[in-house]
Amino acid sequence: MSHFYERNSAGEIVPRHFVPMASRPGELRPTRITDARKHGWYASVTTIQGMLDKPGLNDWRVTEHLKQAYEAVAYGELTPQVLREMGEEEYIKRVKGWTQEQLDKAPQQGTDFHDILEKYFSDGADIEWLSKEDRYTCAMVDELLTKTCGKQEWITEKSFVHDMGFAGKCDIHSPEWVIDYKTKNDATKWKPGKMAYSEMCQQLAAYRVGLGLHNARCANVFVCIPTGEVEFHEWGQEELDREFANFTDLLRIWLRNAMYVPGSVK
Repeated sequence: MSHFYERNSAGEIVPRHFVPMASRPGELRPTRITDARKHGWYASVTTIQGMLDKPGLNDWRVTEHLKQAYEAVAYGELTPQVLREMGEEEYIKRVKGWTQEQLDKAPQQGTDFHDILEKYFSDGADIEWLSKEDRYTCAMVDELLTKTCGKQEWITEKSFVHDMGFAGKCDIHSPEWVIDYKTKNDATKWKPGKMAYSEMCQQLAAYRVGLGLHNARCANVFVCIPTGEVEFHEWGQEELDREFANFTDLLRIWLRNAMYVPGSVK
């Protein structure tokens, strides 16, 4: 889903990820590029990065399609007779639907834990409502950040827009550091030392410019939700400079294709 932000007349940054549905008053739908163009809203860094091919995600989709198709037949949900009656088109549609359900689950779990981390660092470590498991994982993240970054005055979930034409929301930052969390919902996908990819560096490089922290150090904190394991990966300055240059190229293409200037109203 695409994310957009508005800088209103008071200078406040307002998320515009959803808009009211004209046909169903009171209901919302995801914001489209046509909505953003009409209001001059800024696209998020990750929305702009959506132009890039994601081999890992594509491979996951193919694997999940095959897995869902196999399980439906192997465990008797779709017998040969049912398959014949259903037909190829309906079968493909149904398997794609099952895959999309799995795809929707993963981001939501990650979003939920991002919210937990935000409350933990905003409200302090003594949060009574946290489960024992979540409290442990948050403490591990806190300990890791203190060990690697030193004592910092952390700011959580800060939104920004930049005059170059992009926007975003940073998980956690300080004057010295810009940090983005990456969660793993499946312990079998936890591979220490092998989870950092260039698009993550690119995202952080854009965030530090968007926040006006051009010399801040940048890192991803990986969190395995099932086990509470955490890992810290800092990106080097040469990597960040290279990836910001790549991002600016990508941004120019996105803006050209979008056919509007963020901040202006059609």
